[in-house]
Amino acid sequence: MQHLEVSSPPATVCDRTWWSKCPSLGEKLCYLLVFAGLVVVRIPHAIVHGRFWAEEGSIFFANAWHLSWSEALLAVHTGYLNLTANAATLLASFFPLTHAPLVTGVIALLIQLVPPSLILTSRTPWTQRRWTAIAALLALALPPAAEETWLNSINSQHHLAVAVGIILALDSERTRVRFFHYAVLLLAALSAPAAWFLSPLLVLRALQERSPQRAIQTLLFLGGIAVEVTFFFEPAERTFGMPISVLGAVLLVKHILLPMLDADRATWVIDRLRSQYMLGGRPLWPLLIVVSLYGVSLLGALRRPASSPLWFLLGAGILTASYVAALGDKMGLLEYVGGGRYQLVPHALMMLALLSWTASETGLRGYFGAGLFGWIIAAQTATLLLCSAPYTSGADWKSEVAAWQRDGAHQLRIWPDGWAMALEKPPFSGSYRAY
Repeated sequence: MQHLEVSSPPATVCDRTWWSKCPSLGEKLCYLLVFAGLVVVRIPHAIVHGRFWAEEGSIFFANAWHLSWSEALLAVHTGYLNLTANAATLLASFFPLTHAPLVTGVIALLIQLVPPSLILTSRTPWTQRRWTAIAALLALALPPAAEETWLNSINSQHHLAVAVGIILALDSERTRVRFFHYAVLLLAALSAPAAWFLSPLLVLRALQERSPQRAIQTLLFLGGIAVEVTFFFEPAERTFGMPISVLGAVLLVKHILLPMLDADRATWVIDRLRSQYMLGGRPLWPLLIVVSLYGVSLLGALRRPASSPLWFLLGAGILTASYVAALGDKMGLLEYVGGGRYQLVPHALMMLALLSWTASETGLRGYFGAGLFGWIIAAQTATLLLCSAPYTSGADWKSEVAAWQRDGAHQLRIWPDGWAMALEKPPFSGSYRAY
């Protein structure tokens, strides 16, 4: 029996049904290319023409443009170091200004390819079938109301947090893929405070498995967090807290209404729910619905304490705490597009929990899981094809650069509308940047 590995899929995984066979390496590469296409088609302008998003331009790229490379790389914004955004904008600053947002867009795309790559390179049994691989990539490519997290480096941190949740739930790797996992965990720890919430679960997972791979994962992640907290983190810049009734409504909106309905129907329902809270009402029924559904799901997953569904669900549950630490007015989370970046990670992990549970069930439970998963994918596909999405258009970057080259005092307009960035022309105090 020594020739069998713990992480290897059982022989029954790759059966004779085409959909249930293991995809080849070539197929997996094709899946990844299709996934990249789905990401780009959501906001094609970001890759075809380039655009900076909010603080990505006004803060991060401006830092890279005006400061020394070391100052820009280690700059703190909103109380923490976002190493991914700092490095992406710093690299972009060495390219001609007209091409700079293309650089950050491509880097953001590469980061968004990390979660599907983790699925496709995993040896966890439920990932070893064609239909589950394709379904997992669809779940990651079609999150609701996620445009603000799409193809920009300042929100790459949320896709890295998804990656941490995936590493947590999948079997630990003993092949060279484990080094990919280590690198992702370290980068996430230095870029994504939302992912820090998963650290207790990584510790529990390591204690459960008692494998060297899990121990190294946990130590790297905790080490990265320790560096962040010791040298960069400034919690005073954030306000923590939210009424429990409002949190229940936010969870109902973000993780039940938005996934289950297309954008038009979801907006209609959400606006009516939000009006109750804006008028001073604080009903608790949304919280009761959310807690009941999550509790039932958790009880079902507890039947297999070492399996992916439980860890995906635990990760999704603990990451809902990010709403409590959200920047800005918490009532803004009760909007269709409000706080999409806080929704992305729990939604992705919940979808993967549903998929991995469905893949391990048979009979009516398996059909129910497949039907629910398919309904959500269909609703989000309808939204993508039929509804007008926010944040998919904005100022033309090349025109803005041309105006700035004519007048150095011109503030370059960036996405979304209302945002702009001020850049000095060389020479200035700092490193030279091409323009």
